[in-house]
Amino acid sequence: MKAMDFYRSIAAVLGDDEPGRPFQRYPLPDLIMAYNRGMSVVYKYRPDLFTHIKKVKLTAGVNQIAKGCCDNILDVLSQVDENGSELKTFTGVKTRTTTVKNNWNKPSCLSYKDGKGEDVNFILDYVNIDEGMNSSFTVRPPVPCGVDVYVKVKCVSAPVKLGAVGSDTEMPNSDFHNTAVWHYIIASMLIGDRYATGALAEGTWQMQTFFNLLAIEYKQEVVMEKQEG
Repeated sequence: MKAMDFYRSIAAVLGDDEPGRPFQRYPLPDLIMAYNRGMSVVYKYRPDLFTHIKKVKLTAGVNQIAKGCCDNILDVLSQVDENGSELKTFTGVKTRTTTVKNNWNKPSCLSYKDGKGEDVNFILDYVNIDEGMNSSFTVRPPVPCGVDVYVKVKCVSAPVKLGAVGSDTEMPNSDFHNTAVWHYIIASMLIGDRYATGALAEGTWQMQTFFNLLAIEYKQEVVMEKQEG
């Protein structure tokens, strides 16, 4: 979906989409700021909605860091080959119930390259996730130099923030995230508008809808934050 269409639909609901003069009462930069803030709220209360299965290429040695693609590693599931086929399944690394989806079409997260291009039979004994180090884990035995080793991880990636919007800008994140945050943006504009008739009541309803879509308890502190801001 084009970002401009997304924001024009919000402006239309707010009565701020006059032909040739949209975003007069509620400027576009304010809507974009509310979008990014809303995505942060979604991430705070429902990080499982940003959980993916990814293939990670390991570096030489014991210590591994996937900070480039995972803000938090929930589990290391298995050792796989370059094509994602499982070579060995790990059990008991870390157990957590969460919602995941496959993303094998994405490139490997780590950038270590095999200089020889040779196939080497190397199987990990075990993997350990470092508590308190969200994107780090260790492997044994150490990965030798010049060997391609991949693991399949369950990781959480932060939502993509939106900057300036042009005519061809596509909306980031998923349709579900954007649908929820659509209500959050409207709520943020109305709750902070002291001059629009019925704005507080309508804004509160929109905020309630936002939390209902996320299937979490209504968070009054979020509403108060918007009023004070």
